Amino acid sequence: APVVAAAGRAYYDELLSVGVRIAQHRGGLLHAKNAVIDGRVAMIGSANFDRRSFDLNFEITLLVFGEDFASQLLTLQKKYLADSTLVDPAQWRRRSRWKRLRDNAASLLSPLL
Repeated sequence: APVVAAAGRAYYDELLSVGVRIAQHRGGLLHAKNAVIDGRVAMIGSANFDRRSFDLNFEITLLVFGEDFASQLLTLQKKYLADSTLVDPAQWRRRSRWKRLRDNAASLLSPLL
């Protein structure tokens, strides 16, 4: 999992530069893929947004329409965030060259991870 985490971090610069807030889960890699939309629609699944997930691994995502389910998922998301640390963009930009190299090198393996 360290290589997977490093590969993911390689994209932080681009995400932070457009205003995305990144929360790093303190319990390790959190592989949850879920969303709540307008408090009424919930999305939960195993698929990443890449061809490998959809074409090779046959992963799926489920949409659930219902305020009760969406509310329960939102509560879980809030717990995940409470167990996480927000990445500070200014501090992130000051990380060492070694860390940049490690993360960017790991990103070359992304299609295989």
